This record gives sequence, C-alpha cells and structure tokens, in this order.
Amino acid sequence: MDLYFSLFLTNISSLYSKIKSAVVIGNLFNFYDNGQGDDKRKSVSLLIYSFLGIVIGLILARTISSQLSRMSLPGFLTLISLFLVCVHYILRKNKKAALHTAYLTPISIYFFFISSDYALIPETTSYYYTCYLLGLIYLFYMIYAPKVKYLLVYGALGVVTIVGHVLLTGYASELLSITWGDFGDRMNPVFAFICYSSILVFLYWFYSRTLEQRDETIQQLNRKIDINFRESKQGILVLNIVRDEHNEVSGLKIGRANKVFQDSFSIVKRNLEGIDAEAVLSDVFREGFDWHNFYLQKGKNSEPIYFPHIDKWFEIQNVFIDNDQIVSYFSDLTEQKNDLQNLAESEKRYKALLEAVPDMYFVMDKDGVYVDYVAKEQAALNINPEDIIGNSIFEVGFSQKMTRTIYQSIQNVIKFNTIESIEYAFETPHGTMLFEMRMVKLNDHSVISLSRDITKRKLAEQKMEEAKEKAENADRLKSAFLANLSHEVRTPMNAIIGFARMLESPDFDQEDRSRFVSIIVQNGELLLKMITDMISLSKIEANQIDVDKSLFKVNQLLTELYRTYTHQKNQDLEKKKNLKLTIDSENQNQNFSIYTDGALLREILSHLIDNAIKFTERGEVKFGYRMTDEQHIEFYVEDTGIGIPMDAHEQVFARFHQLDNDKSREYGGTGLGLSIAQHYAKQLGARISFQSEINKGTRFYFAIKITQADNHLKIV
Repeated sequence: MDLYFSLFLTNISSLYSKIKSAVVIGNLFNFYDNGQGDDKRKSVSLLIYSFLGIVIGLILARTISSQLSRMSLPGFLTLISLFLVCVHYILRKNKKAALHTAYLTPISIYFFFISSDYALIPETTSYYYTCYLLGLIYLFYMIYAPKVKYLLVYGALGVVTIVGHVLLTGYASELLSITWGDFGDRMNPVFAFICYSSILVFLYWFYSRTLEQRDETIQQLNRKIDINFRESKQGILVLNIVRDEHNEVSGLKIGRANKVFQDSFSIVKRNLEGIDAEAVLSDVFREGFDWHNFYLQKGKNSEPIYFPHIDKWFEIQNVFIDNDQIVSYFSDLTEQKNDLQNLAESEKRYKALLEAVPDMYFVMDKDGVYVDYVAKEQAALNINPEDIIGNSIFEVGFSQKMTRTIYQSIQNVIKFNTIESIEYAFETPHGTMLFEMRMVKLNDHSVISLSRDITKRKLAEQKMEEAKEKAENADRLKSAFLANLSHEVRTPMNAIIGFARMLESPDFDQEDRSRFVSIIVQNGELLLKMITDMISLSKIEANQIDVDKSLFKVNQLLTELYRTYTHQKNQDLEKKKNLKLTIDSENQNQNFSIYTDGALLREILSHLIDNAIKFTERGEVKFGYRMTDEQHIEFYVEDTGIGIPMDAHEQVFARFHQLDNDKSREYGGTGLGLSIAQHYAKQLGARISFQSEINKGTRFYFAIKITQADNHLKIV
C-alpha cells in the first residue's frame, strides 16, 4: 500500500509541474478571450483548488487507512479520473463542463465510504465522512457555481448519496430520527447536510444579490461619469503616467479626451486613447509653456494660461487620481478676461464722462464725512472744494431732519447696495435752489452722490400743475354748462314734439298733414335723443352719475321695454316689416325682483336694443336674461344684423365711434350709445361684452351680482 501511495504521489507531482508550467506561460489566463479577468482568475483557482483537494484527500486517506490491510484503489482511480476530466475541460475553456464533472463525486464517495468491499473504514461508521466530503465539494460549488441551480442540483445529489449510504448499510430505521444515539447523540447526517446546504444556498443567494446590486450601482455610476465626461462644458483630458522598469516616471500617454477639449484646440484625431502625450500636448500648448513640469511635478494644480494660436484663455486644474493618472480640466476664461478688460476701459470712459457732467458729485464715507467734491457751477454756489472736504454732513448747513435723512441713506446704500434719491433745498447767494441727490455705493466704506440742480424743472412742474388745474376747472365748467343746457333744451323740444302732433292746416289734406307731422316728430325725437346722449356724456365726465339701488321687478322692466319698442310708433320698426322683437324671461314669476339701480339698467338695455334695431334689417332682435348661477344674473340683447368686423372690436365702446363702412353710415347716430351703456354697466359692477359674426348678428351681454333678491330662480 505504501508503494502504491508513493507512485500515486509521484504522478500527482508530475501533473502539478505541468499545471504550474501552463500557468507560467499564460495558457490558463487565456481561458476567456473576451477580457473577463474575474473568470480567468476563477479558472486558475479552480485548477489549484482541485489539485489541493486531491492532495489533501490522499493525505487523509493515507492517515485513515494506515492501520488497514488494503486501500480503496477504485476510489482513488475514480478521484484521479474526475480530476483529469476537470482539468481537460478547463484547458478547453469549458468551465461549465468542469463544474458538471463534480456531480460525479458521489461515485468516489461510494468506493471510499459506502462499498463493503472497498471502503477505507467500516461503512456503518462513515456516514459523517460522506457528509464531510459532500460538504467540502458543496463549498467548492458555492464559490465557483455561476447560478444557484448548480447548488440545488448538487444538494439533491448529496441528499440522495447520504440516504443511499444509510439504506445500503442497514441503518434505515434511524433515517427519520433527529439525532443518532449510536454516534453520541449527533445530528442525523441527512438533516445535517440539508441544513448545511440550505445555509450555503441562502449565503450564495444573499451575496449574489448583493454583488448584483453592487455591479448595477457601479454600472450606473460609470454611466453617469461617462455622460458627465461627454456632456461637460469644460474640456477634460485624462493622462496616464508611464513608468520604466525602475518605477520611475518616463512619460505621459493620453487616456481619454472629451469632445469639448478636442473642439477647443481643433484636434483632428478622434481616438486619442493610448497616444503619446507629446504628440498632442505639443500642438495644444505650443512654445512658451513647460507642460512636462506642470503635469509631472505636482507642485501647482491650477494655472490660467493664454493660448495665442486660438486667442483664448483657459484655467487648467489638475486632479491627481493616484500615482498613475491625472485628470486635467480646461475652463474657458476668455469671456471673463474680456469682461475685465472691458470693465477697465469702461472705468476710464466713465471717469472722463464724470468730469464732463455739469452736476456736482460728492464722495462721502460711512460717517458722512466729505472725501471728495467736484462742482462745475462753483461760481453760482460760491463753494470751494477745500471748504467742504474733510467736513461732515452735520457741519455744512443742512437742517437736523435733512441730516438724519442723508445719514440714513448712506447706511442703506452701503448695507443693501441700493440707490437712494433725496430732494432738498439749499440757500445760495442767488436765492434758494432745489437739488436732487442720488447716492450709489462706491465701496464698503463710502458712497458717491450726484447732486443736480432741479430748480427750473420744479418751477416748470409747478406751472404745468397750475395749467392742469385750470384745464380741469374749465372742463368741469363745460360739464356744468351742458348739464344746465339740458333743461333749457329738453323743455322746448318736448313742446315742439307735442304741438307738432296736433298740427293742422287747411292748405294740406289730411294725408300730407300726417306725413309732415310724422317727419317733424321723427326728427324731433332724433334731436332729443342726441341731446339726451350729450347730457349723459356730460354727467359721466362730471362724475354726476348716482347709483340708487333698490328692489325692482325685472320682468316688469322687460315688459315695459317691449311695449316701448312695439306698441308705440317706433319708426325703425315701422320701416322694418321683416324685423321681429322678442323677449326672453327665464323666470316667469312676475314678482321676481333684484336689488340694483333699475333706472341705469333700463338705460343700458335701451341703448343696446336701439343699437340692435338700428343695425338689423330683417330677422329678430331678442332681449332678456338668464341666471348663470345663484349669485349672478346675465342680461343680453342679440340680433341677426350686420355684425361687427374683427378689426373694429377694440373700438366698439369708444366715444363717437361708428363702424367705418358704407352700410353703417346710412344708419347715422352719435356713436355714444354703447359708450354710455358700458359706463352705466360699470356703475352697477358689471362689464358689457359681446360676440359677433359678420352678416350673422351680434350678442351683447353683461352679468350683475345678486346681493339681494325676491322670488328669484333657484339653479339646480
């Protein structure tokens, strides 16, 4: 037996030397050609693990069988065969088949511990050795299995193997027992293996899930880094440090460069990875800048550099990731540099402009002390700079109130960086002069104040205010005159209309007299309406429209308007035989009342109905109301007339406005009706709106809020 064992160890040593040589020449590290280094390492360690497992198994077998008369040769041959098959599949880059080979482990276990002919120790006492060996291979599977199904399959084989061992050795009666008394109350090996395999499966699942989450997080992070790298508005250059065999820095190579960097320096090559940095950076920096020292000395991580060949400024910031990689950020400073240059030039221009300004300017510190003073009108003020510089605002003749105001303004300007304006009077040899002072922040300790003489402007504003007041008085007088004229004109006109109806003359027959009377009445009523509109306009301008609200019956108002325009001799309706006037009352209750000014409401509807009848030749003029909700009632007047052009919508309610077309001119009128109606509507808290289509008609409507009502319609 010692001879066999020595020969076997000799063969194993020879095989180990071959495997070691294969590792050295790199064959094993080419297990996968797709660059998956983790799989390569697993493949190599798989071989080493298998080899060490066989060696340890032989040593244990040697120890166990040292007192026996024979050794399990079939078991060792089976183990060697499995090992050789596993090595064969690994070298052929078939790791899955190598793992599947381990499923045959129960065969060698059979010869070592189960077979009554070849077992190393009595088969009735080796249950736990079977469990140990299966558990060792299970641990191997947990480390190298790519999926959990491998563990489940092997676990099932392990359970079958242990159960078979128990059945073949006649210990089946204890198969379902938790502990075995014959073995010192140790746990049933079947249950022990099931618990052991369950723990390994759980650990495999847990750590696999953790690794997947870690890999997903790393992938997301890498994607974000890649997106930021590509979409960054800064130029980014990644440099890899090259070292020689003595670990000394020998040069730089390009790792990556984003599109902004390449576009900024017009680099034609798109794939820069692995290129010697000399080929790129020499064209980027040109002459006059030692980029070798800048990148390799690590003394200075940031520096603004001017690139004359592209006429741009960049601030370069270096971040040393480790000893072998540098990330260099190129921030474009061209706009900032240009802004600073423009600011310097602007400062020169403003200084020259300030010297040419006819205003006075002062520089005062935060305590109100004059630091500088320039006045182009020193002769008029009779103040010299040396008389004021060094003095404070408390010493130059300002009143106590004005001094406090100026001092507080200085503090506000410095603290909040605001612009403060102050108007003040100043006594001069030529009399009192008015000035406007404007303060702006100069720095954290002082302000600059511009003082302008506004005496002439204030006098002009005063004269304009006086003229405006005179004009307003004249306008009020005009309105009062028109209001007074209304009484003087309406009385005789009403008499003319009344007596014209009774006109009788023997020179004309009855038909002529009736026609003349009709003409007189028609023109008299037209003149009366024009005068009425002018009077209403005068009252509006004089703000003499009083709103007298009370409860009044809405349906009664509509009925009166209907009678006025139908039963009375309305000339427009008499001429327009094809025109129909209708009334629409949503609430049929004759006692339906709302709280508003009934007189103004009547005037509004009258103007709207007049307008509708005037511009409608045939069809229908309908007026009425509807309840939009429990708190609003909407009155409307709609017609089927000529409509309102779109370009005239904004001027509909303007005073004296009429539609500018041939049809409209034949209707006449003052153009005040809709303007007056809109003003009355505003007095009632409403606003007239309209909808119109050319040659289809117009709908005017306005809504009044119901603050109080009686028998009003409930909306359901």
